Amino acid sequence: SREQLQQQEVAVLDLIEGFARTALLTSQYDDIQPQLEQLTRNDLIELVVLADEWGIIVAASEPGWVTKSLVEMKDYANYPQLLWKERVLENAAGPLGILGIAFSEAPLIALHDRVQALAIGWSAGGLILILLVSLLSAHVLTRRLERITQTASAVAGGDLCARSSVSGNDEIAELSSVFDGMVSSIRIERDRLAEREQHLSLTLNSIGDGVIVTDAEGRITRMNPVAESLTGWPQGEARGRPLPEVFHIISAITRKPVDNPVDKVLESHHIVGLANHTVLISKDGHEYQIADSGAPIIDEHGNILGIILVFRDVTDAYAQQAALSNSQKMLSEAQRISHVGSWELEPKHDRLHWSEETYRIFELDPDSLSHLSGEPYFAAHIAHFRNTVHPDDLPLLDATYTASVKDHAPFENRHRLQLPDGRIKYVHERGETLYDSDGSPLRSIGTVQDVTERTLVEQELTAYRNTLEERVAARTAELLDANEELEAFAYSVSHDLR
Repeated sequence: SREQLQQQEVAVLDLIEGFARTALLTSQYDDIQPQLEQLTRNDLIELVVLADEWGIIVAASEPGWVTKSLVEMKDYANYPQLLWKERVLENAAGPLGILGIAFSEAPLIALHDRVQALAIGWSAGGLILILLVSLLSAHVLTRRLERITQTASAVAGGDLCARSSVSGNDEIAELSSVFDGMVSSIRIERDRLAEREQHLSLTLNSIGDGVIVTDAEGRITRMNPVAESLTGWPQGEARGRPLPEVFHIISAITRKPVDNPVDKVLESHHIVGLANHTVLISKDGHEYQIADSGAPIIDEHGNILGIILVFRDVTDAYAQQAALSNSQKMLSEAQRISHVGSWELEPKHDRLHWSEETYRIFELDPDSLSHLSGEPYFAAHIAHFRNTVHPDDLPLLDATYTASVKDHAPFENRHRLQLPDGRIKYVHERGETLYDSDGSPLRSIGTVQDVTERTLVEQELTAYRNTLEERVAARTAELLDANEELEAFAYSVSHDLR
């Protein structure tokens, strides 16, 4: 009887191990719960539990044990007439969890008591007959258990088409039926997993960014082709290695190593991003400017199962950004030297954007505009622009712009700025409007040039010219008068000489 029980213990552990391993790998514990409950219909099985690698029960034939500690379970299983058996489930990366079963010895003890009672009352010949029948039954029982064990071994070897198919109405037949049903469920789940794996692989391989997945300890479990290309590590070589060994990142500014993203995610339990100017050094020494983010993979109990890291090569983008920044600096410097600013107006939204030189020309501080007006400073621009334009020049300025928009024609205008301290500045504006396919104005763009010095010089020249003309006119009048006097004198002398 003890040997039979041990054989059945091994058979039960073998038949459920594959399904338990699948549940731990996929965290799909709801699928295994009904199978565990069905196992306890056999009188020899009192309780079946599945715990994760931390010893927390994630599935049980009695749902009340779920989320409890395996230590509590073992205390219960140590009751008389209960035999506790467990098997540690592992994969290449390490422990997955523990499968535990509490077997009941009561049915075997009851059978033993019945045999003893019969032996006392029967004759020696009858006792021999009973022993022969018992031996024959044990032989048949052993063969049926061996069939289940052999089938379990075949299933463990990957043959999910194997079936034990033990007939009868006893516990062994019921165990065989449960086992065959579980194998069918495992096969269905395997096919579902294969389909999900294929879909996941296609998705990861289609992503334009690099993707690296690690377990909770930061060991790499998966990479997509982009990640392989950027790191220089094939997935087969990288799998199982710590992330920093493959994902070697440093600061582009200090050239010092950057903190491991896995540590940041494990500490915060939230999505984290790398700092700017992070450089990835590939296996062959090539350097890439990258941007990335890491996120935790969390199960329904809030446990972190792993980390997913998504990153992309921004080397070209950084170069373009640097070139653009340099161009903007050069443009800003050129505008400062020439005293020519630029502006852009979105008529539909009344948004006005100015360059730095435009702010300098209008002598306004962009950071203080919103505080002065109580509005976002794109709105304050328009208000301050109109408040700064000389009131006498606003009507002509509005009319010029309105006519330009209506006629789809460029415009230019010279007007005055009246500053808070009373000073007057002169600016020359040029602009044109861009339109959509319906002819509605999209935005107006233009330049504004500080022509105060030129205008003042022109005014001085005009005043000097006017003064000079007045002087010339006065001198001409004097000369005319003198000429008339000379003519009169000449006439008088001529008359006297006669």
